[in-house]
Parts: sequence; C-alpha cells; structure tokens
Amino acid sequence: MLGRFLAAVALSALIAMPGSHARANGDSVIEYRQHLMRAIGGHMAAVAAIVKGRLPLTEHIAEHAELIENAAELVPAAFEEQVSDELTDAQPEIWSRMDEFVELNAEMAQASAALANAAKEGDMRDIAMAMQSLGKSCGSCHQPFRKPKEESYKQPR
Repeated sequence: MLGRFLAAVALSALIAMPGSHARANGDSVIEYRQHLMRAIGGHMAAVAAIVKGRLPLTEHIAEHAELIENAAELVPAAFEEQVSDELTDAQPEIWSRMDEFVELNAEMAQASAALANAAKEGDMRDIAMAMQSLGKSCGSCHQPFRKPKEESYKQPR
C-alpha cells in the first residue's frame, strides 16, 4: 500500500512539472529526462526480477506495467525542447524525426498496457512474452535515438 502511494506521489510530481511554455534550463531538462527514463528502467528491472523468478511478487507486475505506461505518456513532452549538447545520451535525430520518436514511444506504452493485461490474467508465460515485447519496443527507440553505450556521457573519458 505504501509503495503504491509513493509511486503515485512521484508520478504526480512528474505530471505537475511545468510545461515548455518558457525556455527551461538545459541542465534541468536533461535531468528531468534522465529521471523519467530511469523510472521506466527501474520498473522494467523490477518486473524482470519477478519474471526471472527471483521474487514471488507477481501481483506487483500489473502495477509496474501501469506505471511504465503512465510514464511513457510523459516522454514526448520531456523531449519537446532540443537540448542535446550537454551530458545526455539523447541523439540529435530525435528532433529531426520527432514523429517517429513519438510513434515508437506510443508503441512502448501499448506494450506496457499489454504487460499489465497479461499480469492481470496471471499466466507467467504470457507475462514473460509481454515483457519481452516491451523490452523490444524500448530497444526500437533506443537504437536510433540513444547514443551507443561506448559513446555515453557516463563512460570515462
């Protein structure tokens, strides 16, 4: 119960952040994007841990999937402002191919909804297949729009 409350509070804070009506600080834009993507990745990792059998928390999968889907709705707005010259793994192609980026993001949201539905049904095989589809949808966007790991700002220079 506390976990759901904290997740709802965190998501509400993300939703309540001001839009792109005024020019935001580039560092703040990037920091927001990174937190949003880490939140999605964190929920993916939690589901993966459950699916791989390390945690007997299958009843949590649907909630994680819903939170991924909700966070996915925030992604396009997080990339409205073109900031890619600072410590970021975002490729500049995002802004020249925004329609494709938004479409791939929508596919990820649909895949997370499919995972939530599979989780509600409770069949671990269907859940694993839905998780695999969700991972592929994430990768289909990362491939063209995120710097490769060897080019990441996180790599030591």
